[in-house]
Formats: sequence, C-alpha cells, structure tokens
Amino acid sequence: MAFLDTIRNALKPDDTKAREQLDILKKAATGELDRYRNELVQKMRNPDAFREEIVPYKMFEHMEQYRVSVTDKAAEQISSIVDSFFSGGEKDVKEGFSTLIKFAFDAILGSQSAGESSTQNWYIALERGALIRVDVMAWRYNFTGEGLITDVKNAFCFTATKSFVDTATLKDQELIYFVAKSLHLSSVDEIIKNKVLADYVEFLRKGFRAQPVNAAIAHYERLAGKPVVLV
Repeated sequence: MAFLDTIRNALKPDDTKAREQLDILKKAATGELDRYRNELVQKMRNPDAFREEIVPYKMFEHMEQYRVSVTDKAAEQISSIVDSFFSGGEKDVKEGFSTLIKFAFDAILGSQSAGESSTQNWYIALERGALIRVDVMAWRYNFTGEGLITDVKNAFCFTATKSFVDTATLKDQELIYFVAKSLHLSSVDEIIKNKVLADYVEFLRKGFRAQPVNAAIAHYERLAGKPVVLV
C-alpha cells in the first residue's frame, strides 16, 4: 500500500502517460471525497430535510487520505490512522470508533470485484463531554487487469469528519441512550439508578452557560472519571 502522490513522484520524467493516468485517478478519488463532504454540508444547511437522522451543525475536525494498491492487510494501517484521529479523546471512545470503522472498511479493503465500490457510515458518541457525530466514507476502484497505470492495481481513499450535535434538538430518550452508552450502562436498572447519567442529561439540557464553572467541571470529572485541570 502506498500514497498515490508518492507513486506519482517516483515516476520517471518521460512517464507522462502514467503520470496523466494517476492524475485522473486522483481526480476521481477527490471527486468522491468532495461529493461526500458536500452531502454532509447540505445536511447541516437544511437539517429539516433529513429528520430521519441526527444531523450535526458544525464540523470541527476532518481528515482524508488517498492510497493505491491496497489489500485486506491494509486494515491495520488504516486502523492506526483512525486511532490518531481520536488521539485526544478518552481511550474507550477511541477504541470504540477504531473498531467500528475498521469493521466498516473490512469489506471494501478485501473487495476483489472490478470497478468501484464504496461505504459510508456515521456514529454518535460523547467525546470530551460533548455529543459529536463522526462521518466516515471509503471509496475503492479495482482495475480489471494489472499494468494499466504502472504497477497500480487499485485506488483507495477515505475520509472522516467530526461534527458537533445540537443536544437541544434531541428527545430525552435519545440523550439518555447516548450518555448511557458512553457510561457502559446496559440494563434499565443501571440506567435508572445512575446519578451521573441523570445529572449529565440535565446538564446538557440546561446548557453549559447556565451552569457555574465549578459545577460544569464536577459534571465532566464524574463522567470522564478523571480530574480537570484549569491552566
């Protein structure tokens, strides 16, 4: 597995045809990523048209990469890249997303079918005390034979975007579900008796600005299970 630009830059000066073909391939991959990103932007601009899903309102982190000649063994490398995307989050959040995304990409990474294939998914979780949505997309194109573009057998690109979710648009049961999932609560009895969950759902409902600073810190410390240090 190699970066598309790395393959292109390694070509000989007289390999103009191969360079042009790689440029076309990158343009196709870029077009897929742009299309997916634009779809997300349109959802944010017109959330009422997508009421069947939880639509975020602002992107705050984004990554994308292009690869060529990927195999099913590339899953571990892709997983490490995804890990870095969540490097600032809690360990269980990072591991959870890494597992979900790796599972989603496994099928497309192992695909041997000629032509293009793609997958796209989105997930909701708590990270750093905020409710976020993570959108991921992968696109792959397999050539029908080898040697069409130097030694390139396929092209692969993927993207991930983090966005904030407006908790005011969610119903109580939706908030309870996502907070309970973050706290690893599964039974109704655990959920009913858990004070941290009840406090944090109320905290999200009232909003951070309505809470004293000390109360906000205390809520997050209990949710994250670690102290907050103000610098």
